[in-house]
Amino acid sequence: MKLPFYSVVFCLTGLIQAQHCRIAGQIFFADIVDHTVTLKTDSGDLVNFSYDVATSFLRDGSGSQPDVGATRVPPEQLNNGDRLCVGTSEPLVVTVTPRRDIETRQKKELAAWQTDSLYGVVSGLDRNARRITLAASAGDKDINYSVDVSPDAAYWFFPRNTVRLSDAVTGSLDQVAPGDTLYVRGTKDSGSQKFIANLIVSGGFRSFAATIETIKPLDELLDVHMVLSGNRRTVHISPGELFAIGQTDAAGKARRLYRIAAADLHPRDTVLILGINEGQDSLSACALIAGFSPFGVLPPDSSQLMRWIFDNLSPGDSY
Repeated sequence: MKLPFYSVVFCLTGLIQAQHCRIAGQIFFADIVDHTVTLKTDSGDLVNFSYDVATSFLRDGSGSQPDVGATRVPPEQLNNGDRLCVGTSEPLVVTVTPRRDIETRQKKELAAWQTDSLYGVVSGLDRNARRITLAASAGDKDINYSVDVSPDAAYWFFPRNTVRLSDAVTGSLDQVAPGDTLYVRGTKDSGSQKFIANLIVSGGFRSFAATIETIKPLDELLDVHMVLSGNRRTVHISPGELFAIGQTDAAGKARRLYRIAAADLHPRDTVLILGINEGQDSLSACALIAGFSPFGVLPPDSSQLMRWIFDNLSPGDSY
């Protein structure tokens, strides 16, 4: 059987058993009568492929060969949003990562992301020592963190009453003052209230890891549960601020952001929300970032600068 396809060829490794993929993406539509599947790639392209009785659909992580105990997935059990890696061999081997498996991985990943973030009010500042005392809320009380600012830390400032990433401007430690509300990312000492900051964002902006409960695209609303607290929030977001992470290299380490539609999101998806807290129950989002790949939603960010977000969304420019 000759496999037709109409897109860029992807080569993925890692969680897909080091299998080379002729096509990779999430299921957009499956027709079990005609034996065809339409995939939506990370870049948003729709790609068709056909299969026959010789094609093996194998669950990711259970093995890469149909004859060595791998778990088979009948085509009729495929669901929209499942991730497929269509192999290069004949007969075809298709690796299936169920959407729910991806949801579980993303939830763990984004929970870890949040533990390396702080949000609070500057209660003390020593510019010479490059140290900020940050009062961060923890339930019904504030905890004071001693934040040492790395010499190569990145600074972003949002003017008052703005919620778009394109409004952000670069700054410096000299612009930080007592009473400012800061979001910082870096490395937290689990044994104390010490923190080394590699990113400082001023202006009410922060990140939220949340699991989608319901989607109301006509009202531009999402109902979500926060990953760490479990609190329920309503998120206000415009359709143009929805993004997905897609890999651009074979190892899945280089990423870029692609715009998506509300229809690409599913209940139970765990996503990264960037925006401003409007109150106890409401968020105003300037970007929502999802990931539909087994490689996860977050690219490597060893410096904790979130630079991949700011670079992709071009702060300071309209988009």
